[in-house]
Amino acid sequence: MDSVGWRGKDVAQCNGFFVQEWLVSTMMMLFQQVRSQWLSLAGLVFLLLITAGHSVTARALVDTGQLYEVWVPVADQTKNNRQAAFQKAFEQVMKKLTGRSDVMQLAGVSEARSQIGKLVSQFNYREQAEADRAQPWHQYLLQVRFNEAALNRLLRDNRLPLWGGDRPPVLAWIAFENMGQRQIVAPQDEFVLRDDLNLAAEAWGLPLIFPLMDFEDSGALSVSELWGLFEEPVLRASARYGANAVLAMQVWPVGDNRWTGRSLFLFQGRVISTSYSGMSSAELSEKAIANIARTLSDVYGVAVGTSPDRPIRIQVGNVSGVDSYAKLMRYLDNLTAVRSVTPVVVKGTDITLEVTIDGTLQQLEAAIELGRRLAPVPAILPEINEASGVVGQPAMQADLNYRWR
Repeated sequence: MDSVGWRGKDVAQCNGFFVQEWLVSTMMMLFQQVRSQWLSLAGLVFLLLITAGHSVTARALVDTGQLYEVWVPVADQTKNNRQAAFQKAFEQVMKKLTGRSDVMQLAGVSEARSQIGKLVSQFNYREQAEADRAQPWHQYLLQVRFNEAALNRLLRDNRLPLWGGDRPPVLAWIAFENMGQRQIVAPQDEFVLRDDLNLAAEAWGLPLIFPLMDFEDSGALSVSELWGLFEEPVLRASARYGANAVLAMQVWPVGDNRWTGRSLFLFQGRVISTSYSGMSSAELSEKAIANIARTLSDVYGVAVGTSPDRPIRIQVGNVSGVDSYAKLMRYLDNLTAVRSVTPVVVKGTDITLEVTIDGTLQQLEAAIELGRRLAPVPAILPEINEASGVVGQPAMQADLNYRWR
């Protein structure tokens, strides 16, 4: 297959007796991508469900614990190389937790480098097969895990936001031009820029997925529409994946692994435009993902140790039984903004909770919207006594009203 990634047989030709064969081949192709580190396991399951025709809603896919963990390639197990790797890992994990590429320039964070040993909770080595090494001398991968409480304290002391596991998957559409021909990059294509986008997204702790480019995608979005970066058709084609964070990109080669182009990042009505000129695929990918990370961290990052004057009251309906209650409490506990949850009123299947948070009410709402387990409902209005005309006051007015689903 050409290294720039020309498409194989058009899957739109599949019909009738060929559908089963197409599904099998698609699944095999996706498993091959996992082996090539094109997709995470979560991304594989996500795309397989769509392939099978299931309705899937894109949700946060990041395990919070993984945000404090980094793998660094090293040549050997000497102390000097280990300390240098600790420094690289520290910079990477701080970028993941804040969404800021300039975080190491802050005085308080830079000073923490000198006490890196106190921030690392554990490390271990894993030997790499020669075929998996990015460089021939990268004999080992060093796994570095940082102390979560220590890093959170560092963020709080420097008034930096903590961007936890509330991270929407980013759906990436790439239009590529080579020798006058344009195409949309499909999963079966070998394309170095997509691989580098995946590596950059992993480094920033961002779930990144790519369209299947089957006959449904091909019918929903044309090459010319993507090349023109037209927002409406891109968002329409993305609706199938339930994604509210979408990257649309047009690129063309200008030399040996050098690329020029432009991209749009579409998120909650925001349109972030980025231009690229003569960059390597790794540089272009880093720039694109760093801009996305900064945009998302502004929405989902919370100021650790700050909170409103009082707990937030949330009323949730349709909590039917112990199992639903346990899932609701676990769901809220896992939100980055939530510090504690206390039930205060239970009436039938309705429950009122007092939630202590870090950050703002708007950030809590954004995190809840991302998970999509709580559907917003209109606030319950106080009843009016028809005889007296007196407006009754509810015992406890909720700040937010939802229905569990």
